[in-house]
Amino acid sequence: MGYILVGAMVYSFTVSTLLNVSRSLITEKRLGTLESVMLAPYNRGLYFLAYMVAQTIHTFGELVFAIPILLLFRVRFAYFDFLSFLVVLIISLFAFLGLSLLLANLMLYTRDTYISQNTLFTVMFLICGINFPITYLPDFVSKISYFIPVTHSIELFRGILLRGETVGTQINSVVALILQGFVYTVIGFLTLKKVEKIALEKVDG
Repeated sequence: MGYILVGAMVYSFTVSTLLNVSRSLITEKRLGTLESVMLAPYNRGLYFLAYMVAQTIHTFGELVFAIPILLLFRVRFAYFDFLSFLVVLIISLFAFLGLSLLLANLMLYTRDTYISQNTLFTVMFLICGINFPITYLPDFVSKISYFIPVTHSIELFRGILLRGETVGTQINSVVALILQGFVYTVIGFLTLKKVEKIALEKVDG
C-alpha cells in the first residue's frame, strides 16, 4: 500500500504543478494579456519560477489531506531522511519546470489545453510506475518511461521513504533527473520565443 500511495502522491503533485505552470501563457492569451506580457521587459525564467513556487505551496496544502489516508492504512516511513527528501524535491521541481515549459509551448502553439495536457498525464499515469513497477511493461515502453522525469522522481521518493536509501545510493536516478531537467528547460526556453512570435502573429491575424 505504501508503494502505491507514494506513487499516487508524487503523481498528484506532478499533475498539480505541471497543470498550472504550463497553462500560464495560454491563460494570458485567453485573458487578452498575452501581448502585453510578451512585450514587457520581464524575465521569463523568473516568471515561470514564480508560478512553480506558488503552485508548489498550494499543492503541499492539498497533500495535507492525504495524511489521514496514510494513517488509515498504517503506512510508516521509518527510514525518512529530511535532507535527502529536500534534495530530491528540489531536483524534481527543477525537472518538472522544464517539462512544464515544453507543455506550455505546445499549448500556446496549438491553442489547446485539453488534448495536450490530458494526453501527457494519461501517458505518465500508465507508464511511469505510479501503481506498479515499470518492469511489468513491455521493454520498449519501459525505456520510454525513463525519458519522463516523473519516473525517476517516483523511484527516488520510494527509495527515501520506503527503503531507507539516501541520495548517494540513488546517484544514477539523481543524475538522470538533473540532466532531464536541464535539457528540457534549455529546449523550453529556446523554443519559447519562437512560439511567442507565432502566437502573436495568430493574435494579430
